[in-house]
Amino acid sequence: MRKNERITPEGMQDLLFEACAARRLVEGRLEHLFAGRGFQEVMTPGLEFYDVFARTPQYFPQESMYKLVDNKGRLLVMRPDTTLPIARLAATKLQNYSLPIRLYYSQSVYRMGSLMNGASHEIRQMGVELLGAAEGKADLEILALGAQSLADCGVADYRLEIGHIGIFKVLIERLEASAEQKEAITQLIENKNYQALGRVLAEIEPQAESKLLQELPHLFGGMEIFAQSKALFETYDDGRLVQAVEDLEAICRTLDKLGLANKIIVDFGLVGQADYYTGVIFRGYIEEAGAPVLSGGRYDGLLGEFGRKLPAIGFAVQIDLIADVLLRQQSFRQSAEVLVYAEAEFIPQSLAFMQSLDRQGIRSEYALADSREDARAYARAKGIREVYFIGEKVEKIEV
Repeated sequence: MRKNERITPEGMQDLLFEACAARRLVEGRLEHLFAGRGFQEVMTPGLEFYDVFARTPQYFPQESMYKLVDNKGRLLVMRPDTTLPIARLAATKLQNYSLPIRLYYSQSVYRMGSLMNGASHEIRQMGVELLGAAEGKADLEILALGAQSLADCGVADYRLEIGHIGIFKVLIERLEASAEQKEAITQLIENKNYQALGRVLAEIEPQAESKLLQELPHLFGGMEIFAQSKALFETYDDGRLVQAVEDLEAICRTLDKLGLANKIIVDFGLVGQADYYTGVIFRGYIEEAGAPVLSGGRYDGLLGEFGRKLPAIGFAVQIDLIADVLLRQQSFRQSAEVLVYAEAEFIPQSLAFMQSLDRQGIRSEYALADSREDARAYARAKGIREVYFIGEKVEKIEV
């Protein structure tokens, strides 16, 4: 019995007319931007070996991946992420390519999660990866490109939250606590759960790291956060903390000169995916989306796991989240502007006429109706305002 033939799998969905048009608009604008900045497109397989993602279980828990087995018994997964496959691609197929390597992609990833919040398991992403470029200019380029990506997509109310994962990693690595406690601390800082964070840290023997970790989620705001952070971290015996603050401050001051001051929020409590990123980390938000629409950061250790040590930074844009917001703000109706009808003996002329409309950028639809009256009725039903009747002469009728 084929009981599932009329539905989609859980977490998957069909996209109809205007939703497809909104997605294509976002993808087209980002493609124009990325290609115009010297990034070249790559595509990775929808199926990858499980081994590619098994090295990062905290970020890609195996229960979140769609799995299957090939005819040799090897475990495969539907691609849950694009950065790792691109790291594999760069380490194996771009070994002789001059640095830096600028790549962009447009493809879907597949992740199983809770269906309670209505999140899709098929996530359409476009993003860039800048490989072989160290901190400094590369970080600034990618952050500015991330801001431009959201602006070019047509969302004016975006903001970028920027932090530096290096500060958290120094503190959490030196903290004397169990792995379970460190994992809980990470989640509580990320969620800005101040009270629960205090309770967990109180269970641990007092340490300098504990006090600073408790302050991290409070280091959130505008440019004034840099002075506050430096004053706090100067009391610590590891100069890497102050250096990270100064590096991020230099980036933000340059972004300020680009007119982005009112778009940037500094957040040293951005600590998610700590095992993945190594330096600057950032997320993009827009008013009507319930989740980040852009996320990225520096991941200098990742390519080395595939045999080629290269610094790297990149970001991914969540296409469907932005498209959903645009759908609520504007119409994406894609119906034809004119209908073209012809009697049987004038069909060649009508098709040639439609080709001339194509060259003028006018969307037309060929009428399959049996009569002029039926063609006009069809045009009214479809909201098409003009009908061309092709005969000995071309006759235009307003509907």
